[in-house]
Amino acid sequence: MPTQEYIPGARDWIDLGEIYRVHKRDGLETVVFRLYKYHGELYFDVRLHFLDEATGDYRPTKKGLRMNVDCLEGFCQGLASLGNAIAEYVNHNNVEGCHGQA
Repeated sequence: MPTQEYIPGARDWIDLGEIYRVHKRDGLETVVFRLYKYHGELYFDVRLHFLDEATGDYRPTKKGLRMNVDCLEGFCQGLASLGNAIAEYVNHNNVEGCHGQA
């Protein structure tokens, strides 16, 4: 069952649920992938959440993006290209990459 998450300024958004979650190593932040429906259109959302230490729940921040699922293929291609460019830079410049690994 989808959780009802507050979405500022968008009462007509329907939260179809969390799809995936990536925890950062510090445990205070996580990146959440969600699916939404708005006026019959599907959207995906990738957003940084912070740990609310008072409640123990993760809360969404403004840092993220929401796009129509029609854009998903191009978005994934862009991420793949970005990943390749990062790997090439890290290997070529002998610098540390993600999680301190060269």
